[in-house]
Order: sequence, then structure tokens, then C-alpha cells
Amino acid sequence: MCRKCNKRHHTLIHIDAQNQATSDSSSTTNNNLSANTKGATVAEVNTYHTLKGKSRNHVLLATAIVEVRNKSGQYIPCKALLDSGSQSHFITERCVQRLRLPRTQTHTSIQGISNVNTATHHSVSIQLRSRHTDWHTTLDCTILSNITGMTPFTKLDISSWKIPKDIKLADEQFHQPGDSDLLIGADLFYEMSRPGRRTRPGNFPVLQETVLGWTLAGRTPATTTPDNAQHTFLLREDSNLEHNLNRFWEVEPVEQSTMTAEQKACEEHFLTHTTQQPNGRFMVKLPTKMEPTQLGTSRLSAERRLHAIERRLERDPDLKVQYHNFMKEYEELGHMKPVTSQEGKSTCYYLSHHPVFKETSSTTKTRVVFDGGAKTSNGLSLNDILQVGATVQQDLYSIVLRFRTHQVCFTADIAKMNRQIVVHPQDRDLQRILWRYSSEEPIQEYRLTTVTYGTSSAPFLATRYLKKLADDNKKQYPRAAQVLSNNFYVDDLLSGT
Repeated sequence: MCRKCNKRHHTLIHIDAQNQATSDSSSTTNNNLSANTKGATVAEVNTYHTLKGKSRNHVLLATAIVEVRNKSGQYIPCKALLDSGSQSHFITERCVQRLRLPRTQTHTSIQGISNVNTATHHSVSIQLRSRHTDWHTTLDCTILSNITGMTPFTKLDISSWKIPKDIKLADEQFHQPGDSDLLIGADLFYEMSRPGRRTRPGNFPVLQETVLGWTLAGRTPATTTPDNAQHTFLLREDSNLEHNLNRFWEVEPVEQSTMTAEQKACEEHFLTHTTQQPNGRFMVKLPTKMEPTQLGTSRLSAERRLHAIERRLERDPDLKVQYHNFMKEYEELGHMKPVTSQEGKSTCYYLSHHPVFKETSSTTKTRVVFDGGAKTSNGLSLNDILQVGATVQQDLYSIVLRFRTHQVCFTADIAKMNRQIVVHPQDRDLQRILWRYSSEEPIQEYRLTTVTYGTSSAPFLATRYLKKLADDNKKQYPRAAQVLSNNFYVDDLLSGT
């Protein structure tokens, strides 16, 4: 029994009528955020509203497309939300993974509206620059799983806005719904502003000049949402305790994953260039995002690495035997073939290689791994020009949960999974290696003929062909196709009946 109202609920979840009214009125207010990097930083929690056939003025938030430097030194366009009410900068986990940036373990306490607290444990340093000016800076960003909902929540009709033609917008797609990758806070918000400002009578957003281009923010002309639409308004916290408790017990909707432009291009490349050979094996072409001719030279670096490996093998006879056996098997299976001529003028990339050890393996405890990230003479590597596809398999948690429902269970794996896929002959010169079985012999060049572990596209190609195999055979073998699609985690199978 509640000690305050004697009703049948716990005292801790009692809601006073006065507090309820205050909470209800404040939950619909768009509040600014406050943050402190050392102690309290801004909390970003979505408030849900259902609008049925109502016309209302949408409040547009300022966004900009900035270029952020990734691990390879390339600048990638990212969508940034400009927020003068935040004392810290934020970046999404998805964006960090796309940029492949190293993160720092930093505990940050986040405080939002109505003293709602949470915490994060990682941050990252990013270098960003403007697309329209020479302005650039370095930011320390706290990593969050999500910053806001879609910005804006629905597509805006800007045909009557009469945006000047003589300005460069910071975000040309500001009227299209999209996720934000970054949040730039008050630390830089006013520093980025410029004197230019343009307004128009009526419910039209303000045009503000910044170093990133012209941004639009403020009230927009009324828009009508369809009767069955439910939108997530950005920002901020609904502090209503009863609402939060209801959400706790509700079943969360399944969110459809969205692919990046690179992932979509990688998927299209796979569908276009993948063929099945008469023996059943798939042949793929490496998905490149830039021309291989942009690569520098790499043979000298690979030769130095080979000499270093040979010196190491001479000091460890057991490792030498295992290394040689692995390479001999690679050659006997036809997964690498010697280069017998220098015909053609195709670009060559030489993969360095080194041993890795896996004591838990019941078969091969020592394996040779090829390094697709080794830089060429101009700083580019093979991995830099390859596309990284989307994750096509289910998450391990779902697979294990489903595995536990079977009365009879079994596990299996695919032997040499990557090497079951043949690489098109046109791309094999991008997978050359240097090798010899004795330092007395001349160095021999080989081409790797299969998908190679150590290249950035290998995980996608190796898992995507399983899905294609399932799709191609689901009519003839429906149960096997279901297992291929749902019960594999990389090369490991967890299934049963």
C-alpha cells in the first residue's frame, strides 16, 4: 500500500497531482540541454508524440554537413547538429565505427532535464573541417548510441520558402529526415557564427551564416501529418515517471537497420559481379571504392617483411615447420599460385604476412594472416580502397537464445570459410605475396586466388555468400536455407531441433 494515498501501488512510484500537472505541461516543451564534460553532460532522450491529421508548425534545428577525418586520413561527410544549449560535443557509436577511429576510455556523467542521469564510458578525438571555407578544428566527443531522433521528423515542403540562390547551404538536404552523426555544442557554436543573417516575415526559419555555410533554424510553415503517423520529436526528456514506467513494460519496436551509401554500393557490387561456378563455388570481384591505380608501390615493403619473418623462423624451428606446412597446404589446395610471367600492366599490391596463434584450435594452432592494411609508398593500402559491407548475419545474442530452445542441439563450422570463395582473376594481382621455403632460394611471387583474411572486404564477402546460397536454394532446401540465414555467426553454426 502507498503511504501517501493508501492505494495499491508502491510509495516510490506515487505521483502527486500537482507534480503530474507540472510534468505534463513540461513534457511538451522543447528544452535546451546543459552539459559539463567533467561532471554532468547533456542527456539526449526522445519524447514520443502522436499527431493525427493535425497541422502544426515544425521547429527546425540547425544542421550542417561537415567533413570528418577517418583512420586512413580520408575526409568523410557527416551530419552535425548545432546546439548552443550543450556544453559538450557528442558523436554516435555508428559514426565512430564508420570512421574506424580509436576511442579513449573516459567516464562521463550525463545530466539532463529533471535531473535524469546516465553515463558513458568512451570518448574520441576527431578532426573536422568545413566544406565551404578553410575552417577546421579538433574536437573531443563523448560517444553515445544515439543523439536524437530523425531531423526533421518528416519531409518539409520548401517550394514556397524562396531560399536565396547566391548562398551555400551548410546542409543542402536540411528538409529531408535523417539521423545526426555529431552534436557540436556551445563551445564552438558561437565561434562558428558569422555576421550574415536573413529573415522573412511569417513562419519561416532564420538563415544564419556560419563557417560551415548558411544554416536554417526556427519555425517553419505548417505541415500536416497523416492520421496513422507517429513521429519521434527530437530532444528532450519526458520526465513523467508514469510515462517512463509504461515505456519500461512496453515491447520495443524492431528498428530496421539502415545501410550507409558505401554499404549499399558494396551490396550492389556483390549482386552484380558474383557468379557461381560449375563446381558450386562462388566467384567474386573485390568491391573497390576507388581505382587500384591510385595505390603506390608495395613490393619493397613486403620484401622487408619477408626477411623479418625468415629471421624469426630461424630462431624458432617449431614455428618454422608450422609456417611452412601452412603455406604448403595453401599452395597445394590452389589457394595461391606462382606468378609465371609479368604479362599485362595491371596494378599489383603485395600483401605482407605473419603468424597468429590460437591455442584453443583443435586443428590449426598456427595460421598465416595477410596484412591488407600495409601502406604503399603513397600512404594508401589495399584496405583503404576496398568497401566495407554491411553486417548481414543476425547478432550472436539472438542466435544463442534460439539455440537454447532446441531439445537436440548441434554445432559445426565451415572449414577455411574465406577460402571457399574464389576471387576473379582480374583482381588477383591485388593479392600478391612474396614467399620462399628457403633463404637460399630466390623470392617467388604468388597470387592468392581466394578471399583473403586480413582484407577489409573479407568479412562481408564471406558472410554474404552464405546468405546468397540460402536465397538461391530456399525453394529446394527450405530448412537448410533457414539454418544458413539465421543460425550462423561468421563461420560457426549453432542449431538444433
